[in-house]
Amino acid sequence: GAVVRHAALLLLPHVAFAAAVFAGAGLCGLRAAFVSGRPPAVARLGVALVSLAVVQMILGLAGAAVLGFMLHRIPTLQRQVLLTTAHQTVGALVLACAAALAVLIRRTSAAGGERQDDGLIRPKPSAPEERAQA
Repeated sequence: GAVVRHAALLLLPHVAFAAAVFAGAGLCGLRAAFVSGRPPAVARLGVALVSLAVVQMILGLAGAAVLGFMLHRIPTLQRQVLLTTAHQTVGALVLACAAALAVLIRRTSAAGGERQDDGLIRPKPSAPEERAQA
């Protein structure tokens, strides 16, 4: 988005990357939300990721429409600033949600770990740690 705005490049690369991000966020979010055996926090983050991606797409389309002819009630500059700011903010939230989901999934599916009551998987203690606890 910044490259499109500041370098005056064509919108096509932004749209292509947005479509890839939308598809990836949608697939990851749906999988996190509907795979059984995951902690509820993973499912909630999956739903949040899909929801944010949809809002981001709507804001992007609305921003493109502002350049055209659709929203007539607010002056054009105000519409552009409002939609651009909202689009950037939701984009940051999509990134944060995806990062949080990745960390949580990694933490809940660590190889060789033991599932705890809270749904998280923690590493098994190594041999020296077991001897120290005994």
